[in-house]
Amino acid sequence: WGTAAALLLLASLQLLLGAWSGSLLPTAVVGIVSYATIGLLSTGGTGKQLIVADVPGNVWVYGSAGITFVMLLWCRRYTRPPRG
Repeated sequence: WGTAAALLLLASLQLLLGAWSGSLLPTAVVGIVSYATIGLLSTGGTGKQLIVADVPGNVWVYGSAGITFVMLLWCRRYTRPPRG
C-alpha cells in the first residue's frame, strides 16, 4: 500500500501545482525531479539501494513516469490561453 499511497501523493502534488499555476511547467518539473530522485535511490551500490528491483520497486519507478504523463495530460485543461 505504501507504493500506491506515494504515487497518489505524487499525482496530488502535480495536480495541485498544475491547477494553481495554470501551466504545465511545475507539473513537469515535479515529475522530472521525482524520477531523478527515484533513479538515485535505486542505483546505490550493492546493499545500499533504497528501491530494490522487485515488483513494488518497479511499480514505483515506472508508475511515477506514468503518473507524470497522465497528470500532464490532465493539467492541460488548466493552462491559460495566451493573451492578445
